[in-house]
Amino acid sequence: MAGGRIPAELDVSVDSAGVEAAIANYADGRFWTGALAPGKYEFVVQGKRIKSVRRAVDVEAGRTSQLGLTLEPAALRTLRFLLPKGMPRPRALSINLRNAKGELAWVGGLGPEGPLEIEISLPSGTYRLNGYGEGKTLLKETLTVEGLRDLTTVLEYSLAVL
Repeated sequence: MAGGRIPAELDVSVDSAGVEAAIANYADGRFWTGALAPGKYEFVVQGKRIKSVRRAVDVEAGRTSQLGLTLEPAALRTLRFLLPKGMPRPRALSINLRNAKGELAWVGGLGPEGPLEIEISLPSGTYRLNGYGEGKTLLKETLTVEGLRDLTTVLEYSLAVL
């Protein structure tokens, strides 16, 4: 099993193919996955005003594994995606951001209902914002985050088939 201490307002998940593990976060910052079969797992820690962290961990039978994280501050941004008149809403919209080195900084998606809006935390830097839906590229933009001050305005991006 894997455990550790992180701020309670953060989310911990396992992002490994074919693995579904319930993560229990406790108020004191500990988390617990329950029993995982021995092997290598990718854990993701994310939350408001914290840079998302991905960490590969080797889980051994009968041992407790630790993530060993260093959390970095990040600025909060709200991104809203606009549909041009006459364009149907995609059944699913996949969004990713890559930093200047091309590394994945954030990935997520929006389903067929609810607002086309995401709230993300990013450290300072320039990012490539990509959106995909219905098997098509719908968005390619640049997003710049300056400093760690939260933006209170919503950043709006128009979707179109590119």
